[in-house]
Amino acid sequence: MKKLLLLFLLGFAALGLVACSNDEIVLELSSSSLTLNAGDSSSVGFNVTESELLNLQISSSNNEVVTAKIEGNKIVVTGVSAGSAVITIRIKDTDISARLNVSIQAASVGAHFKKHTGIFYVDISGDLETNVKEALRLIEAYDDDESVIANIQINGIENIDISSGAGTQAQLEIVAIKADETELKAVVTIELIGEAVIETLVIYGPEKLTYYIGSVNYDFSSEFTALNLTTKNEVPVVADFLIGEELTFSTPGKHTVTISASDGELRQSRIVELTVKQKVAIPDEIEVGTAANPIQISFGHGNGQDIEALFKKYATAFEAKMLEDGYYVKVSVDKVGSNYDEVRDNITLAMQSNEKVPNIVQNYPDHLVVYNSHNKIISLTPYIFHPVWGLDPETEPWYDIVQSYRDEQRAASVDGDILSMPFNKSTEVVIYNKDVFDEVLKGKAFPETWEDLFALSDAIRGQVDANLARIADAYARAG
Repeated sequence: MKKLLLLFLLGFAALGLVACSNDEIVLELSSSSLTLNAGDSSSVGFNVTESELLNLQISSSNNEVVTAKIEGNKIVVTGVSAGSAVITIRIKDTDISARLNVSIQAASVGAHFKKHTGIFYVDISGDLETNVKEALRLIEAYDDDESVIANIQINGIENIDISSGAGTQAQLEIVAIKADETELKAVVTIELIGEAVIETLVIYGPEKLTYYIGSVNYDFSSEFTALNLTTKNEVPVVADFLIGEELTFSTPGKHTVTISASDGELRQSRIVELTVKQKVAIPDEIEVGTAANPIQISFGHGNGQDIEALFKKYATAFEAKMLEDGYYVKVSVDKVGSNYDEVRDNITLAMQSNEKVPNIVQNYPDHLVVYNSHNKIISLTPYIFHPVWGLDPETEPWYDIVQSYRDEQRAASVDGDILSMPFNKSTEVVIYNKDVFDEVLKGKAFPETWEDLFALSDAIRGQVDANLARIADAYARAG
């Protein structure tokens, strides 16, 4: 039972890109989602074929929640009232469009921040801390009496992984101290631009983690991996708990943990926030159900008939296995949209209307941000590490899942809770011209990393004239 129930937990298909195009026309948004307060405005940039700039149309799915207009190469979004809506930008007389999911929070009452929504772009080619402060310098903080709070602290800069490169987004916490000495906090989103000097020893893993008291088979250090980018060797990771590991995991609250890695020559460290929460009351036994009144599980998806048939096949096999173990289970496979965007929109609308939603839904990681804003997602962390229902570390270890896939499951959580489980993954490949590479490499080792490939770019560009001549000659000989 415990091994199979988790197969039906929240999943995702990491396939998304907020872009639509045909052979000649391109329309791309710089972000797929936006959160702001009612009364505030923010903008999202877009790229579009220059000739189509005047043919753009924009609409909001709910003008009572959010309005939008086009100014130059950006969408200006204004929050009207609390709720969610979808902004659609479309090229007139074509089927090319892109969507922006917008979540509007209630207008601030009392102490609040201003100009802290949207995406802030941080150049990583210079000093990171200086450039982060420059990017966030226009943010304003106000006390309960509307007086300005002068100093705003930025937390989390040390956790930014500049090795992930331009386009990577991260969240930082901003804190202002009010007159009554209490803290005003908010989370801002930054996006990296520029080219960084890459560290040769990098620690990969989440910025925040959650542990539930009573969990088993939980290995904090295994949530992280370290790699020497020069030797390509993995490096051991060590966790340093300020008050000791045992005391940390038995004390509810937020703890700072230092993660470090060293291979004898190089050393790297980073700070991680660990939130320890009280044990969740999950029963060790459940009702077995009956043939007339089985345990009901609903699974929502947005795939076609062929994949839906596979889902139903898996559901039937799951039901049979549960029956062997003495449980009567009925799984309904429900199509809740014809594609992933429709699934997101339909599920979001159902959440907004407090309508019934599937127990499990197939989704992208970024969809979780919207769903979680409605407080409709159950944390899977206490289930994954539950002494009875948790994943078996011998046959289905959580830590065998690829690092980046695990990290994605926590991205939408404030505290680092696991909100979903990997459902499927699409693999993208690069097709290359072997003749060109053979000519450039001249017997040298084939590139094994992106860094190795980028290092060959000048040599490859240097073959342009020769390649064009070769192609022209081939066409000439072919008549």
